[in-house]
Amino acid sequence: MVCVMQKMARVICQLVNGQVDMTVTTHSDIILQHMNNMISLSERENREELCRRLGYGSDDLLSREQIKVYQIFERQEGGCWQRIPFVHRPVPMKRDCQGILRGQVTVEAG
Repeated sequence: MVCVMQKMARVICQLVNGQVDMTVTTHSDIILQHMNNMISLSERENREELCRRLGYGSDDLLSREQIKVYQIFERQEGGCWQRIPFVHRPVPMKRDCQGILRGQVTVEAG
């Protein structure tokens, strides 16, 4: 399942770089992790060497300015959303006791 999610995230990155405006909603932290990794990779000085070693092209990389991320969650008074910045550390997500994401995440490009 991880491999499929990483492939989906890679396609999303390529669509964003192809100037496709979109909104993607997911419960997958794997997709967010991959996109975060592509932002981190794009900011590295040796990104060309790393991309070559890892099998990525320039259309796989993202910049922070290309996307916005929101976490959607429920409150007693109704639904709520919160913008989440992409950072070089894991994005904090609310999880229940079984490790399932309680809020869905929306990624907006464009």
